[in-house]
Amino acid sequence: MIEFSPDGTILDANSNFLNALGYRLDEIVGKHHRLFVDPKFAASDRYRKLWSELRTGNFQSGEFERIHKDGKAVWIQATYNPVLDQNGHVTKIIKLAADITQQKQAIADMQNRSTAIIEFEPDGTIIGANQRFLTSVGYRLEDIKGQHHRMFMPVDERQSAEYAKFWPRLASGECIQGEFQRLNSTGEEIWLRGAYSPVFDGEGTVIKVIKTVANITEEVIAKRHAAEVGNSIARNVTEMSQAINEISSRVTRTAQLAKNAEGSAGSARQVVAQLNQNSTAIGEVVSLIQDLAEQTNLLALNATIEAARAGESGRGFAVVASEVKELANETAKATNNIRESILLIQQNITDVVGSIEHITVDVTEVSTNTTGVASSVEEQSVLMGRLSSTAEELLSITT
Repeated sequence: MIEFSPDGTILDANSNFLNALGYRLDEIVGKHHRLFVDPKFAASDRYRKLWSELRTGNFQSGEFERIHKDGKAVWIQATYNPVLDQNGHVTKIIKLAADITQQKQAIADMQNRSTAIIEFEPDGTIIGANQRFLTSVGYRLEDIKGQHHRMFMPVDERQSAEYAKFWPRLASGECIQGEFQRLNSTGEEIWLRGAYSPVFDGEGTVIKVIKTVANITEEVIAKRHAAEVGNSIARNVTEMSQAINEISSRVTRTAQLAKNAEGSAGSARQVVAQLNQNSTAIGEVVSLIQDLAEQTNLLALNATIEAARAGESGRGFAVVASEVKELANETAKATNNIRESILLIQQNITDVVGSIEHITVDVTEVSTNTTGVASSVEEQSVLMGRLSSTAEELLSITT
């Protein structure tokens, strides 16, 4: 316990309070309360308001950081209790306090082991940071203490409208949490997940902001890489689908060409059959010619005999000659038939050649398309290999 006059002058203190702050009674009596606080806080409006409220009789309570005689921080759970006379005037202020430094230190130690912590003034000026935070950003405490929070911000965000509202929001008491992109001492990108938590005094005024964070840079990079791998897989699958569609198209075309080739081959067989029929007809005509030739020879022989016998009369010769002439006409007709049959054969041969050429073209295209199918299959194989490699890479990231 310690007693103050309404203006903050120390009147008395018990041994528990003296032991907690490391003083003797004669060292503090007559001194002002500011002896126990940081000089910067003692000069602040918040500190002046504290004593103004106490002088008007307003009770104050909370957790307060005070300064030990040797300069170390001491945390107390305390109440400031104005004492009023019968007229309602404040005559003195009695402060009841319990030293909670060890509890605070235990909590701080636990947080230091698991959490990166940095403290700011309400305007963003850096007050302090634990080693875990310093390790995350690559600075020493003396490099950042007294600097503004913007030193950690990406350059393009420092002058942004959003950042201009950031610290006023915190100073008004708003807690801000999320994942934050920041810069380390070498200017490299790091990612922190955590919260900016305003700390209030007994009057509800924000006295500082504590940021507790975890370094999630590796996690963010891994997620980013996984997203890139996922996009790569999607592209490979799309390309593979296109290759499969190409294969399907080529196979369909190949089947159609094979069907066409089969039809052309059937046409060729029909033409050849017709050619055989015409050849048979030619054979029959040739046989007729042969028969006629034999008859002609026989008649010619008879004409010779008859002519020899007729002597001058030649009457029989004339008859035979007429018959020879008739046979000659028959022979001419047979020759015409032969010529027509030959023309048909030639046309049929031309048709056969055309059909064969058509088959050749179709077979060539079949071969080309078959090569295309093989190429598409090979492309699919390559894509499947890439897909397999990408999947293995993604698996290594997520395990």
